[in-house]
Amino acid sequence: MKVEQFKNAIERIGETLDPDGDWLPTFFIEKDGKVAVMGLFMPDNLEGHDMVARLMTIVTAITNADAACFISTAWIAPPNPDGTITRPRDHPNRKEIINGYCMGIRGEADGEAMMMAKIRRSPDKPPVLYDWQLYESEGEDECTIEGRFPDAIREGFRLADLSGNLERLEIFKKQWEATSEDEGAETQ
Repeated sequence: MKVEQFKNAIERIGETLDPDGDWLPTFFIEKDGKVAVMGLFMPDNLEGHDMVARLMTIVTAITNADAACFISTAWIAPPNPDGTITRPRDHPNRKEIINGYCMGIRGEADGEAMMMAKIRRSPDKPPVLYDWQLYESEGEDECTIEGRFPDAIREGFRLADLSGNLERLEIFKKQWEATSEDEGAETQ
């Protein structure tokens, strides 16, 4: 999958949102021309983020993914006039964005990229993404993509089970559902 296809999928998700709706943290996995989309619950603590990153590693590895992309919303903000930096969530001039980390291992999916777009909201329409920016790990605007989630995807590619496929996600899903049912029975 090309980065442009990830971008289009992200925009299509936005078209389904309420005016004040948000993109869930989402993990796209491509294998053999098919794409699986996983909405992720993102706990508001470092341990939870580590757990989500581990899940991304496992999913990338068991599917032997050709490409993967993780998206989430965030805030960005300019530096203060005095050169200091305020956390974006606390900055009065912050901008809401969506960002994605996309990585691939074969053909047109080779390489790594980070993409980002600003979110424009209106009172009666779904949010719109604009001013897309793309930063690739190769080429003229080369950048280094680091962090918990890109590192997790990279580790999944490194650990890939060469016989992996998207059908393994069905097994994963059934095990999750069985665990959830067992826990529900215990609490009744």
